[in-house]
Parts: sequence; C-alpha cells; structure tokens
Amino acid sequence: MIQREPMVVRVKIGQTVFMGVLVLFLYWQAAAWLNKDGPPTQVELTNTLGACFFMAVTNLMNNYFGTVLVFQTERPVFLREQANKMYGVTPYYLSKMLTEMPVLFLCPLILELVVYWGIWFR
Repeated sequence: MIQREPMVVRVKIGQTVFMGVLVLFLYWQAAAWLNKDGPPTQVELTNTLGACFFMAVTNLMNNYFGTVLVFQTERPVFLREQANKMYGVTPYYLSKMLTEMPVLFLCPLILELVVYWGIWFR
C-alpha cells in the first residue's frame, strides 16, 4: 500500500500531526502535576485522563476509518476473487493487516512524539 498509494500514507501522517497539535492545544501541560510534590487535584487528574482518552480514541478512529474507507473501494475485487475461490476472508484480512502494519505503528508513534513532552507525560 505504501508503494501503490503513497498519498494515503501522507494524508494519514498529516492527519496524525494535526490531531497531535490539537491535543497539545487542548491539554497543554495537563500532567504537570507529576513534577510537583503532593497528590494531584481532581481537575489535574481529570485533565490527564482526558488527554489519554482523547489520544486513544484518535488512534482508534484514524485506523478504523482508514480501513473501512479503503475496503469499500476494494470490495468489488474482493467479492469477485472470493467467488472464483482464489482466497477466503482470513487470508485477505491477514495479508491486508500485515501490509498495513508499518503505517498502523507509525501513526500512533508520531502522535505520541508530538504530544509527549507538551502534556508532560514524563
């Protein structure tokens, strides 16, 4: 996929960077309480957990919607090849996931690199 459609990979990376900047804007230094003495306040803890939740949902939705949208374009080819008994659902799914694995690991890594120091997850 990286060689066949490089624009999709660039869009995913751009989308990840945009979401990282958005998370930084919303949760700037949310976990700064980790560097001070004493227990965190309820607001500090809620902000930190909110940032974690927002990043988890962002990663999930970026990967989920990318897969759903691409599958719709590949569906006619998949149905035709499955009807001709070329392969089944399991080999298709496993090969698709293995070929997309570098991008699926790269995007969350980029998000974490953008956000980690700004939110103070040290």
